[in-house]
Amino acid sequence: MVPLKKVDLEWAVRRLPDGVYNIITSNRQVMCGGGFIRATIAGEEISDIDLFSCDYDSARTIAKCYEYYESENAFSFRVDYQKVQIVHRWTFSSLEDLINAFDFTISKAAFCLTPSGEWRSLCDDDFYADLAAKRLVYTNPYPHYAGASILRAMKFVKRGYRIAPESIAAIVHKMVSEAKQFDPAATEASLLQVLREVDPAIEIPVAVHNMVA
Repeated sequence: MVPLKKVDLEWAVRRLPDGVYNIITSNRQVMCGGGFIRATIAGEEISDIDLFSCDYDSARTIAKCYEYYESENAFSFRVDYQKVQIVHRWTFSSLEDLINAFDFTISKAAFCLTPSGEWRSLCDDDFYADLAAKRLVYTNPYPHYAGASILRAMKFVKRGYRIAPESIAAIVHKMVSEAKQFDPAATEASLLQVLREVDPAIEIPVAVHNMVA
């Protein structure tokens, strides 16, 4: 792992809505990672901002300052008209732990404000190269669910990213392994459970569905 380029870290911090900036600077255990950083550096539309904390109670304390909705995975609310999620299903004690939990190299980026008041960042060694090439490389992380990864891959393909057969094979292999934990005798139902594990409401993007069909 390596730090983000200084100019990119500064740009990401500047693009934080004031309210989110205040959350991070007032709660030094809060980390920002994933899609917001990728979208900021790549010049893509920012759909939401994912924040991560060291424990459930810390995340809930922050969420209680807003009108929030709690799902199985995160507290969701709006700050300065921007959707924000504080993930509580998985908690992390360091940037290293957080980075290792992301499923694609282009998602493996995060930053936080240290107790000494300095911005610290980390990203995957291949983060910049894969982002520039719009290449999805699966990292087979734990505890990330493969069902979420294959649906995320479809979203990325819709946005112009590409994924090699090796990464698809790795995701499918993990999906099958996870499905066996539910009901080995009912393969289709078990795979569906894996797909729904992280986001029960998610649907495959129409454009990707049509392309596959």
